[in-house]
Amino acid sequence: MQAYIYLLTGKYPPFAMGPDAGYPVRFWGEAKLDGRSRLTVFFRLFMVIPHAIILYILQIVANFLLFIGWVVGIFIGRLPAFIHDFVSGYLRWNTRVGAYMLLLTDEYPPFSMS
Repeated sequence: MQAYIYLLTGKYPPFAMGPDAGYPVRFWGEAKLDGRSRLTVFFRLFMVIPHAIILYILQIVANFLLFIGWVVGIFIGRLPAFIHDFVSGYLRWNTRVGAYMLLLTDEYPPFSMS
């Protein structure tokens, strides 16, 4: 849904709970349920704080660029490539941090938009 809202795809997301091969945006992840200690789960909230600060700033920049891209898109008919790359990188980073915070992965997310 975020990819559609952030103008990364023109296709509306499907109303399905399972995977849909026809939709251009996908998330692959595997939950790891064993081998976690409660202590590392507790400190996960504190470890995400630096990511949250940077992602907050990047979200402001992404929203500003999307407004510019929307205006430019009216005239050229598409989102400029550098805005698309920036916003998709922001969403990748945000998804990795969200998956880490929601215990879907134990791998600490890198400070990277790639």
